[in-house]
Amino acid sequence: MFFPNPWCTLPLATWEWYFDHPFSGLATLTGHVVAALTFEYPFTYIYDRSPFYSMPVAGAMWAVNSLGLFNGIRLIPSIKAGDASMAVMLGVLFVTTIGLISLIVPESRFSAIPAALLSVLAVHYVLTCSKPAILVACLMVGLLGSLLAERLISSAVTRPESRLQYQCNLGIES
Repeated sequence: MFFPNPWCTLPLATWEWYFDHPFSGLATLTGHVVAALTFEYPFTYIYDRSPFYSMPVAGAMWAVNSLGLFNGIRLIPSIKAGDASMAVMLGVLFVTTIGLISLIVPESRFSAIPAALLSVLAVHYVLTCSKPAILVACLMVGLLGSLLAERLISSAVTRPESRLQYQCNLGIES
């Protein structure tokens, strides 16, 4: 499934478009990351575009992602000198993967590494801290994420007009 870019402006070029339209470019990069971290289908091939489980799966993933990100940021000051190299390696892996995802048209499988890291951090938080206010906040992010996912699904198309270049969806006939 492909999702139209609401920030797309004509004419489309290669990398020049991002520099010519910095706000739209940054919004597009952010949209790629958000789309890649939105898991609403656990399967590779999608036959049912509106399965009953899509909103709960998206909500659970957004709750886990937000809790993992919160816990990762919370743990940064407590990293010991002996563990710094591992923390730096995992941080660089996370940031470079997110950076790569932001530059390409993402698929959920591309975000397996960040999702795995965030999931481990989320489970660590639940096992060690579990402050109810943080858990409720992350559940609220999960709810908002599932609503966003549902909105994205409603705008999806199954095949772009051109497989070679992403087409703007501005309601302009070409």
